[in-house]
Amino acid sequence: MYVCLCNGITDHSIREEVAKGAQHLRDVVRSLGLAKDCARCVEAAREVFDEAKSQFDLSMAEQLAYAADIPTLTAA
Repeated sequence: MYVCLCNGITDHSIREEVAKGAQHLRDVVRSLGLAKDCARCVEAAREVFDEAKSQFDLSMAEQLAYAADIPTLTAA
């Protein structure tokens, strides 16, 4: 879905930025040029960003928990 019509930015683009490490919406604004024109997209972009960040953080936490449960093999 298009979030920013002025710059052709989609929800997928925002999610990709979160996956690349965007910690704050301002990171997405800087990297994609989001809200540079009319800024009507900010509210929708915030919702997409917050959802993507929550999902990403949960996924990372699950991966870390899984990795912590794996016993390490040592050389005999």
